[in-house]
Amino acid sequence: MKGNRLKTLGFALAGGLALLFAGCGQQAGTGGGGGGGGTGNVTSVGITLPRAGALQGTVNIGVNVNEGAQVKTIVAKVDGQQVNQITVQGLRPQALQYTISINTAQLDPTTNQPKFLNGTHTLTVEVTDVNNNTKSASTQVTFLNKDYVRGLIVSQTDNPKAPVTVGSTKWYGNGDVYVTVDIVNYSGATYTISGTSSPFTLSASGGAGGSLTSTNINITVTGTRASAVPVSGQPQLKFAKSSNSSVSGSVTVQVASGPSVTFGLDNVHPNGGDIEARRPLVDFDFDTPSNLSLSYFNSQTLFRGTGATDGGVGGIVYTVKFVPSSGVGA
Repeated sequence: MKGNRLKTLGFALAGGLALLFAGCGQQAGTGGGGGGGGTGNVTSVGITLPRAGALQGTVNIGVNVNEGAQVKTIVAKVDGQQVNQITVQGLRPQALQYTISINTAQLDPTTNQPKFLNGTHTLTVEVTDVNNNTKSASTQVTFLNKDYVRGLIVSQTDNPKAPVTVGSTKWYGNGDVYVTVDIVNYSGATYTISGTSSPFTLSASGGAGGSLTSTNINITVTGTRASAVPVSGQPQLKFAKSSNSSVSGSVTVQVASGPSVTFGLDNVHPNGGDIEARRPLVDFDFDTPSNLSLSYFNSQTLFRGTGATDGGVGGIVYTVKFVPSSGVGA
């Protein structure tokens, strides 16, 4: 009798263990089972923000789903624009929370300026399951990234021949030259430059926070001092030709201890500038000038004269006239 009871208990225990292991095997195979009616459908989605308050830079967003949901893809959108997508299908076991990152400071590739300004935005996550059902959740978030000076840009539009590169320096002149402070503007503030001489002041007005504080802009020049004036309503300095007619040297513009740019500014014509002209493509003989022999022209690719004048970089225009005498080939 006692032996029969033990034998029966042994079968019961064995059966219980078999059921336990069978249950575990089913859970691993279905990615969690349970909610969603065992179909893997996503029925609920939630968002967990990384912190309270404003978001800066790249942040991780928590995405919560119902138990048993077999997630295929998760998409993050800001104000309806997709900013990231991850594929999670095939991960086992299926999780109840996923993480997707968003870059609140990303730049628009077409404008090279912020895609999203500082302020309130709508963050949406869309979760699609293996059965192609999609559920979404949205919440309001605040972005607050800091403006910064990316660099300085030198430009000139009234002299198509500028700049002229000599060594590693780009030379401008024979016209008005502009230096623009290139600001990555998250705040939406308006930046202007004020002052009558170096150091000038870069200032911001308006905006939704994150703008730069007042910053000095210094100008240093090798040789003759260059004169600049702020352009109204712009973060820009103008080096007018009329105010820099005697300037021929290197100019450096720097924003505080940050980015700087060095360029050559030349509005001075050369003293006794040389002229060079190539021989014609056809084989003409030239009459002998009073100061040069005929053999010189026949043996040289270039010949020179003096007396050139110009108004600065790229502004030299020479006119060469050849007057053959009798006996010159035609």
